[in-house]
Amino acid sequence: MPVIAYFLIAFAVFLVLLAITWSFRNTAAKVGSPRRAPGAGTARGHDTDGHQH
Repeated sequence: MPVIAYFLIAFAVFLVLLAITWSFRNTAAKVGSPRRAPGAGTARGHDTDGHQH
């Protein structure tokens, strides 16, 4: 097999791996810490940080 074929195969594998990696961009920000609406899931009269109103 000619040398250029090895280069083309390696470059194609690199592009496929790059595409897979690129598809996960900004994933940490999306699943990091979901924000809740103020007062959602808390006791009545308490804020999300535990302070009373």
